[in-house]
Amino acid sequence: MHGKDKNTYVNNQIQTMQFVNKITQLHNFFYF
Repeated sequence: MHGKDKNTYVNNQIQTMQFVNKITQLHNFFYF
């Protein structure tokens, strides 16, 4: 992977994790 592509991949992974965490928190809030 080129450096730029790797950074883009890492950023996408981070955004995905943050999104999943948000969904999980909302789910826990509404269905606890």
